[in-house]
Amino acid sequence: MKLNIICFTLLLILYCLNATCQELTWEWASFATSKESNRVFSNVGCGYHNIIYAICEYDSTIYVGDTVLRHPEFQDGTPVNSAVILYNTSGEFISLIDLYTIPNGLIFNTSTGVDESENLNIFGSFQKKVFIQDTMINHSYTPYLDQPDIMVVQLNKNHEINWIRTVGGTLSDQVLSQAVLKNGDMYIHSDHVASSSPTCVIDFFQQDTIVATHGFNAISKLNHAGILEWRNEVAGHFYISRIFLGNDSLFYFWGVAHSNVTINNDTTIFSENPLAYIPFIYCFDTNGILKRAEFADFPLHPLGLSVDPNHNFYISAYVQDTLIIELDTTIVPPDRYYRFIGKFDSEYRPIWYHIIHETANQQLGPIGFTPYENDLVFASYANKNVQIGDSMIVITGNKRAFVGIFNQVGEIKALTVSNITGEFPSANVSIDRCGDILLAGNFRGEIYLENDTTGSYYPSRFDAIIAKIDRFEPAELDMGPDTTGCKEYLLVCPPGYQEYSLNDSLFFQSSILIKETGNYVFGCSDHGCWAYDTLYIDIHPGVSVDIGHDTSMFIKDSITLCVPEIFDSIRWFDGSGDFIKTIYGKDYQAGVLPVWVDVFSGPCSASDTLLLEIKSDFGIGESGMLQIRVYPNPFRDELFIETTEAIKRIRIIDYMGIPCFTQEFYNDSERYIIDAQVLEKGIYFLQIYTCNDQIMVAKILKN
Repeated sequence: MKLNIICFTLLLILYCLNATCQELTWEWASFATSKESNRVFSNVGCGYHNIIYAICEYDSTIYVGDTVLRHPEFQDGTPVNSAVILYNTSGEFISLIDLYTIPNGLIFNTSTGVDESENLNIFGSFQKKVFIQDTMINHSYTPYLDQPDIMVVQLNKNHEINWIRTVGGTLSDQVLSQAVLKNGDMYIHSDHVASSSPTCVIDFFQQDTIVATHGFNAISKLNHAGILEWRNEVAGHFYISRIFLGNDSLFYFWGVAHSNVTINNDTTIFSENPLAYIPFIYCFDTNGILKRAEFADFPLHPLGLSVDPNHNFYISAYVQDTLIIELDTTIVPPDRYYRFIGKFDSEYRPIWYHIIHETANQQLGPIGFTPYENDLVFASYANKNVQIGDSMIVITGNKRAFVGIFNQVGEIKALTVSNITGEFPSANVSIDRCGDILLAGNFRGEIYLENDTTGSYYPSRFDAIIAKIDRFEPAELDMGPDTTGCKEYLLVCPPGYQEYSLNDSLFFQSSILIKETGNYVFGCSDHGCWAYDTLYIDIHPGVSVDIGHDTSMFIKDSITLCVPEIFDSIRWFDGSGDFIKTIYGKDYQAGVLPVWVDVFSGPCSASDTLLLEIKSDFGIGESGMLQIRVYPNPFRDELFIETTEAIKRIRIIDYMGIPCFTQEFYNDSERYIIDAQVLEKGIYFLQIYTCNDQIMVAKILKN
């Protein structure tokens, strides 16, 4: 065993020297079990907030985290019910949604799709009845209740039902594949069995009813509200057929047929050999307009197909006969199945490919794959060493899953093998919103991860498993320490993100105003890859202070002002911090003294100012019959004073009592001009000193 690990490490080092090698890390694995029967995860996908949705079919009981679903009427081990299980990006179980039926009923081909509003759309086929979220879905009216119908259920982000649609007819109607767009539009691929006897009536989503005399496939578009916008019919004899949304923003309906293929009784592509199974492709836009229809000139029958932004095709397949690609010929021994994965251009010419040989007594799984940017992520499993190009994947003992990445020219840039004591025969691979890899299927035994170990409930039975394999460092967000605000707090979003969330509520502006105390989970999205941080924000009520109205006293007197002792601290105009303040006139000159106080409580503060006129014993500061006019007020640069007595000096102070401007006058005048351009905008107090030792104060405002 140690020798095998050393050899595998050396091989990784060798091909990493020739390519850009990424490190793949098995971060976590989560599982579901029935304890008695084998289980498997299928149809794994990610929501817009990187929530993982996985389907697990079960019979009577399923255990997930600390939750159990139990339907004791089902005891034969047949998986007739389905559960939609939700995990967060750390693999922690969130919740599940139960879809169950009645005895002799059946739910199958279940899948999910999520839009940007986190509406969860559930697709599936069923016999007799389905129960979901305390709601019953009935089979269509037909004497053949064992023939399946189709259901489409939309739940909001709180998992409450928005709407339900069904497709049902006289005979069999099954959902095969689907795609849900960011805006909530969905495209549903279904298969329908029909004949002239009995007469077959098919109801599509309670909005379109037809009479059919022959079987066909349908591609239907529903908008986010469940309204049928269009439906295309495709007729032919199909061995396999699927739809998917290509990375070129077009839809592809593809499969393998051994007959002519006709769409909407209008466009037909003709098979050159009606006795042979030949791949075909229909390409259409989001409005159902046909863009391409032809039998594809692939050298083999695809089992998996995808398209990159440049309309190139990725395919995987089994190879069981002699395979000829240009000048390369591969002869497959009897009773063997080779595996194939490759990239072809839009005219079906090979760009790169790998033929993976199956050796004697080897159990080699299918090749699952999914494109990501310019790479192709792939997965499979085997119980013996696997050769892909120049890379040897070292595997001994039981079936073990392996995951790798091809670059745009078909070179392996990363590779990892599961470390498990039992078996992990899984090839269902997908990519989450952060570009990390999800591998789903089933396993038995113990699986060793980067910092953890998990195991099946019984070593001899297969439990459903989903594992996350990191390609990149996890996204991190640091909003700083817990904080406080006065009445409110402006939470400023970090730059460089497209969307934000606060406690799972989506918003798009660059800041949000917090007005209540609490814990806040803040998230930032980089094209759907979310990073989160939690802040406790303590919002304090506002404060105020009032030290009274403007007043006066003689220079030989004193005045005492009080501030309630409810504040954390205070600061008076002279820098002192006592809650009781006594002001002695003898400590100041005759004139007007601005008395202000600032109070502080947590993040809140307030202030108040009064004007205290200090009078001399000889009446300095008393205005008598003095008439004075100050204008304009507010002013910009110049201020004018008209008075009946001569002025010797003016002084301008701010609200804290700090002198800002002084001007002396040496000539008598009835009109004085003050050039105060040097002052900043704000409120000031103008002190006017007359030649008769009188003092006047006016409040002025500079704009």
